[in-house]
Formats: sequence, structure tokens, C-alpha cells
Amino acid sequence: MVDMNVVIANNISRSLEKQNRKQVELADYLEISRQTVNKMLSGARTINAGELRMIAEFLGTSMEELTTIPQNYEETDVFRVFM
Repeated sequence: MVDMNVVIANNISRSLEKQNRKQVELADYLEISRQTVNKMLSGARTINAGELRMIAEFLGTSMEELTTIPQNYEETDVFRVFM
């Protein structure tokens, strides 16, 4: 099962890196704390639709692009990891 929180977080992180932008800039734009952005980008906190729209705006991209599962995305079978 694909964890969309992680997929979205990875897409946002990749886009920030490509644009050489920082999490603190995103936090300021969203008017939230850096800790909250950190939780969002680690997949620990769900990003709501309003936040996703603002993030897409900040990055100059579409919400669809931020929610697209990359073709090379590999899921980890948690049970195999611990065997």
C-alpha cells in the first residue's frame, strides 16, 4: 500500500531541493512553524488540501505534480525488512 503522505512529502522535498529553497522559507510562506513543516516533510503529519494548494503555489507547480507517485517508487515490505 502506498503511503501518500510520504509520496507527497518526498515530492515537495525534491522540488525544494531542485529550487534551492529551504524549509524555513516554506514555513514562513505557510505561516506555520518550522517544526510543523519538518513533520509534514517527514510524512509524520498529513498535509491538507489547502496547505497542498499553497505549497504548490510556493513551488510554482501543480497539486497534481506533488501528488504523483514516481514511476521508480518502491514500496518497502516492512515484514521482509525485519526478517
